[in-house]
Amino acid sequence: KTSGPESGDVAWSTFHVAQCERALGRGQAALAGLREAIALFERVGHVNGQWVVWGGLGDVLLEQDKLSEARAAYSHALELSDRQGMQRIEFRHKSTMSLSDVLSRLRDWKSAETIHRDFLRLEPQIGENDPRLALHRTRLASALINQGKDVEVKALIEKAIRTTNPEEEW
Repeated sequence: KTSGPESGDVAWSTFHVAQCERALGRGQAALAGLREAIALFERVGHVNGQWVVWGGLGDVLLEQDKLSEARAAYSHALELSDRQGMQRIEFRHKSTMSLSDVLSRLRDWKSAETIHRDFLRLEPQIGENDPRLALHRTRLASALINQGKDVEVKALIEKAIRTTNPEEEW
């Protein structure tokens, strides 16, 4: 079916209502709506795009300082997008940065290192001068510093600067 409850339409509508609740500052209602949307998607077996809903769930949980749950939601969103073959760079960037915020607050520097290295592997697809790469390089540098792994840091920072100022000579 292309429309109706079996297609995921109700789940998507529930997701969008939850996003409105979030925008209105109704965090609990947004949280309940996002969880309901996920359950509806699972019930109809509609998996395409669920990563968006899980990312939204992570956002609401982060706003509520539910860090462990937010971490799980963002991780699941990234996992789903990978499983579905979705290489939407902007989604991956946003979700990775949000997950990085959570990991930093949890002081899980090793996991932060891993997610930023994973994003930086996308450089051939997005181009070496993409400013998002600079953000991930600086976040990776911070994760390394917090682990006492200073060896790579200078090169990462210099490359981040070159990414944002490609005309300057180094």
